[in-house]
Amino acid sequence: MCDNFLFFISIDLIRLSAIECYIIKYDKKSGMGKQGINSVNQSEHPVVVDEASLSVVHTPGKNGGTFQLPLGAKLKVPDACFGKKDTVSCQVAGPNTRWLTCPHHLPSFEHVNSEIFTLRSSARSLKKHLVILIPFRPVRHEFEEINVKGKWTDEAEWVNVGFLIKELDEAPCVELDVDRLGTFLVTSTPKTETFAVSKQGCLYQARLSKHLSVRFPKKSIDQDIECALQIHPVGPEKIKLARDLCPQETAELVAITEFTDVIATAQCTFRHPVTVKLPLPVGMEVTVEGGGAAATSEGHQDIAVLYKSNFGWELVETNYKFTRTTVTFDVRELTRYCVVQCLPGRQKKMKDAVTAVEGRHNKERGEVCLFLSMKRKSWFALVEVVPDRQLDTKISDRKAQGFTYLPKKQAPVPTNQPARFSSRRMPPSRKNPVAQREDSLELCEGSTWLVDVDGDVKISVTSDLRENNQLRYFSRLGESFRTFFFEPLDVDPRTLDVVVNLIPVGVRDEQLRNRMTFSFEMEIETSLVVEYLVQESVPEEKKPEPKKEVTFELEPEVPKEEVVLPPPPSPKYREIPANVMKRLTHTSRPIRVQTPRVPIYQRPLPTRSIPADRESRALSGKSLMTLARIVPEGLTLAVHLQLPDSTITGIGFDALSNSLNMSDVSYKILLHWKRKCKDKQTGAITQLTDALKEMNYPDIAAAILDCHNHNKEFTPDCVSHFDLYGRVAAMT
Repeated sequence: MCDNFLFFISIDLIRLSAIECYIIKYDKKSGMGKQGINSVNQSEHPVVVDEASLSVVHTPGKNGGTFQLPLGAKLKVPDACFGKKDTVSCQVAGPNTRWLTCPHHLPSFEHVNSEIFTLRSSARSLKKHLVILIPFRPVRHEFEEINVKGKWTDEAEWVNVGFLIKELDEAPCVELDVDRLGTFLVTSTPKTETFAVSKQGCLYQARLSKHLSVRFPKKSIDQDIECALQIHPVGPEKIKLARDLCPQETAELVAITEFTDVIATAQCTFRHPVTVKLPLPVGMEVTVEGGGAAATSEGHQDIAVLYKSNFGWELVETNYKFTRTTVTFDVRELTRYCVVQCLPGRQKKMKDAVTAVEGRHNKERGEVCLFLSMKRKSWFALVEVVPDRQLDTKISDRKAQGFTYLPKKQAPVPTNQPARFSSRRMPPSRKNPVAQREDSLELCEGSTWLVDVDGDVKISVTSDLRENNQLRYFSRLGESFRTFFFEPLDVDPRTLDVVVNLIPVGVRDEQLRNRMTFSFEMEIETSLVVEYLVQESVPEEKKPEPKKEVTFELEPEVPKEEVVLPPPPSPKYREIPANVMKRLTHTSRPIRVQTPRVPIYQRPLPTRSIPADRESRALSGKSLMTLARIVPEGLTLAVHLQLPDSTITGIGFDALSNSLNMSDVSYKILLHWKRKCKDKQTGAITQLTDALKEMNYPDIAAAILDCHNHNKEFTPDCVSHFDLYGRVAAMT
């Protein structure tokens, strides 16, 4: 049977009055008709993003100048920087293509505050520095700072780029002075204030807040340490969101301060308690009796100080000392703190309230919407993440463009069976879980879903959703969506069931994962499927007209008599003497015998050297996870691996905000260290084993070295021969 053949399909349409027959040219490999099925005409659908406004190309020439870039950005080129014909192009990533250029491993506390600009040039190198002005969204509060990240052309790593903050057309912008081009974006992170603590103790007054201070007693620690401060504000809208989603937990909460992080780079337990001073909630003042003496916690049963431990939020049980606007307390460890105002005598109930507020201090309500545009020969879909404050406006705008809004279907949430009571009393009222609320979808920076198209359709070959099917939310940018074309799964003309599933990525909490998992379901009528599958009529080619026969009447010609020429004279050759002939034919070179050529199929195959593995199997992800479980002291390991203090501080804050355990912190540190190692073979193994020996883990170091020598992964079974202290047995 040949690959391409013709067959007839007769369709019995309920909504049509007769039987319609049509011919489809079938492609055996793809299972689709070659003509009319894969032809995607994007111009028929509504324009979502004007791609022409996001790219520009300039020819600066030798004189240079100032050139406009998309979205109000500018490029300043000095003279004699480019050649006469050199060009500079700028491309801004649209909402549908941010996945190609945006960094994928940003920390949870780092927000994207600008669009992503990619600048390239036809010149090999720049002769002088260029100045780039990029606008960005202003920060939301005083405890955030701006940062610029860049990825140079032909490089894979993102680095921090120096900048200056200026005004451009009454809008904030960053000014970059660079000597090469690449990809740039502006981010915002919490301000971090670091200070050193010696063995002699210190009293540190923070610059972030005049009401924040930390006092370390003398000889409370055995070594000098570095500490860092961060403040995370909690706005009124976040408190309202927590009250709406968790009304029972926050019923007795009156006011709350911002979350204050006091973190040390090394884990340590203080011999003497550390005194921390924090501000009271906004608008609250304490009346101090006795002409300025500090009040105690006994007279203020409506104020509580809480700290975050490995098991959640706990109440600080020590006595508090108050001034008019501050509270002072003693602690034995450094972590995250906050001050709350509650109903009198309800301090212990604030654990659940603070947990509810902390989980939503960087979140907002929102929705994920699906919009469809169904044309005769093209089906187009748009999945978009929209904040709740813009939902009604966004739906009306999309409908005005020509889209059809499809509501979502929440995934079923497993519920526990109610307990049975044999008593005559009324059973206690059950608390409705938050996950059962339909309007409880919470969005935060970097929330990501996997878009899965299922049912009787498939994603078209022309859609980039085949390469990357992630939908990522950017809270401070204009829009966050993904688009794709889809088509029938086969050529059977019937009613098609379409299911678009959205599955959250990186969510560990099962209840939250169920709340963020949902799907969109629809049916495509048979008439639309027939219109999509039917072959467009091709005009028949006109048959060429037959050529007219032309006849010619010719008179016979009389042959002429041929003239016989005489034969040419025979050539005469001159005889060459024998001595001359011998001299001409004699050669001094030896006569070579040509060897027969060997056929190609009989020649031996060339040998190729197999390159060695780029990475030792003892440093694989599975091996590092095993090592992190055995050696949970991640921060100490980071110090012995000579990681920068800024990296250690960032990982510590990330672990604190995500409630990671010690094994997860150790695993993240090992992954970060491995990415920075250039030699992932013997050099990295030597550095890791030396660090483990310094931490008094010689048995683990010997086991890792043995796995490296035998080219195998590091597992708990590998430590059984070297486990002198029973660490693996304790782990299992």
